[in-house]
Amino acid sequence: MEILVQNNVKLDDAEVDFGEVKQNSKVKTTLTFKGENLSNFEAVPGCRCTTTSPKVIDNNTIELEVGYKDSHIKGAFKKTITLNYREKGVKQTKYIKIKGTIN
Repeated sequence: MEILVQNNVKLDDAEVDFGEVKQNSKVKTTLTFKGENLSNFEAVPGCRCTTTSPKVIDNNTIELEVGYKDSHIKGAFKKTITLNYREKGVKQTKYIKIKGTIN
C-alpha cells in the first residue's frame, strides 16, 4: 500500500513529522492510502490525544485525517496509530507514528 501526504507534512517510514507547532494551533493532516481492493479499513489511535477520521474514496483509495488534540500542552509528542485493513482479501496491519513539538 502506498501512502501519500497532504499539507506539506513529511512521511518517512510511516512516520508523520509535524515539526515545530505553535501552542493551541490545529495539528492535523490528511494521508491518502492507495492499494488494490482495500476493505475493512480501521484506524485505531494509541491514546485519546490522537484523532483519526477515515474516509473511503473507492476500493483503491482511502483518506485518513490524523491529528493531535493536546496542542495546549508544550513539549514533544510521539504517538502511534494502528491501521488494520484488507488488501486483495489479505489481512494487513501497519503502524503510523506521529510526532512534533508544541512551542
